[in-house]
Amino acid sequence: MEKAGTLTGFLFCKIGMALAAIAFIGFALSLNSAITRFASREDLELVAETITSAIEKMDGCPAEAELYRELPQLNQTFEVIITGEKSGGVQEISVRVISGAVVDRSLITGSTVNNGYFRLSMKDPRGILVRKMETMRVELVG
Repeated sequence: MEKAGTLTGFLFCKIGMALAAIAFIGFALSLNSAITRFASREDLELVAETITSAIEKMDGCPAEAELYRELPQLNQTFEVIITGEKSGGVQEISVRVISGAVVDRSLITGSTVNNGYFRLSMKDPRGILVRKMETMRVELVG
């Protein structure tokens, strides 16, 4: 009887250790996923900031200017959507960068961009080209 109890205790101990190891591995994987998502969102914010700063910089420039900015290279596939709407003499522009997370940026300019109402979309663009004549032209470069 003494030996049977010892075997049962031993098996329960081994099963408990196996469950603890599985729980620890699960925790480590979920923590890794959260850290990766945070890094991904930070990268997407950098892309959105690069696009909005290029448009803002050209809004303050005189006519006959051109600016090309390379976008940061990411280790993931992402999509950039730029939309514009003219309202009451001001141009409203929205920049959305989509991958595992979504990052939105908005800005208002005094210059008309792409004739006022537009939608640009591209997967994995390499850069943004902004030209200013009487109005601004924005292009995503693939």
